[in-house]
Order: sequence, then structure tokens, then C-alpha cells
Amino acid sequence: MRTWIGAVLLASLAGGVALIRGAEVRATRFKEFGIFADEYTVRELFMACETVAFSGGTFFYRQDNPQAITKKRSVGTFDKPHNWMMLSSLLSRNAFPEALCAREMNRALISLVALQMDLLDPAMPFPADFQNAAEHKLRGAFEALKSPDAQRALSHHDDTASIARRRALAGSYEQFKAVCLRWSTETPAFSRDWKPNSAVDNHALTCTFAQLFDGST
Repeated sequence: MRTWIGAVLLASLAGGVALIRGAEVRATRFKEFGIFADEYTVRELFMACETVAFSGGTFFYRQDNPQAITKKRSVGTFDKPHNWMMLSSLLSRNAFPEALCAREMNRALISLVALQMDLLDPAMPFPADFQNAAEHKLRGAFEALKSPDAQRALSHHDDTASIARRRALAGSYEQFKAVCLRWSTETPAFSRDWKPNSAVDNHALTCTFAQLFDGST
């Protein structure tokens, strides 16, 4: 049964397409820590279930509204790293394999870097109040990912891109922003492809490391 719940917990259908007993919803309560808190809460609800049943049928979910909250870039979009960290913590508390916990924590760091690059992109200028609010969220995620527990989880990924991201957490938040800016301008392949063991320009990354962290060329 745990295998089934684990599969549901991590699958895309855990976005809320389910009928859940009202008692479980009242006991768990929907979290309000960010725009993606509903995704996290549904996973908590699945964990609280003793049984999960699947049925046939088709669920129609519209994706054609360009004004939908999930389609527009908003300050809430920058909650994503925190959401992944919360999911990693949920998996850890429920004794899921370390590899799964580490995967979600790595997704938090991936989204942190990607969103920071977006925020620094001169092609997408944001109003000052938007930028300040978004940066506040990213700074919080940055500090959380420097914690011992997060670092232990992140250390499970040892491909070049993951090591690059993890090392970017070593300094201050301002240094992290500088690294992201350099990555976005000097190693564009890194910002295009986030998958482990992807075709990233290792030489370019190594040179960037040397310049940013060691002061060499």
C-alpha cells in the first residue's frame, strides 16, 4: 500500500484531482505558505489516507486561459523553491528513501537558480516593488538551502551542474546573485538544460568557478 501512496504522492495527479473524505481535509487543513501550498497539502492528504482507489473516466482541465494565475508571472511564482523543500521534508518525515528526498531538494535549488536568473534578466524588467518582493522570497529559499539538512540532501547529486549550483550557495546571497548573472550571460547552456548529466559546457563552468570563487582566470 505504501508503494501505491508513494507513487500517487509524487505523480502529477497529486495536483488535487481526487475525492478525499471531508474528515481528512478538516484534520489536515490546507496550508497557506505560498501559491503552491495546495500541491503540497494534497500530498499530505494522500499520506493521511489508509487506502487509495483509482477509477476510470476523464478529467478535463483547461489550459487555454492566458490570464490564469499559474500562467502569469507573479510574485507568488517565486514560492516554488520553498514548495520543493517542503515536499522533501514531508518525504523525509515519512521515511521515504533518501534518494527521493534528495531529488525534491535538488529541484528546490534548480528552481531557485532558474528564478534568480529570470529576476536578473534585463530582457524581462520587473517593477521595483515586484523585484523586492520576489527577491525576499528567493533570499529566504537561499538561506534555507544552506542548512545542514538541505546540504546533506543536495550532496546526493554529484553531476557537474548540481555541484555548480551547490557551490553557488557557499557565499552570501549577493555572491549567489553574481554567480547567477554570470551563468546567464557566460554559460547559457547551463540555464537552458537543468537535467543531471546534461550536455553542459563543463569547461565554461570550470572557468566561471575559477573567476568567481578563486579570483583566478
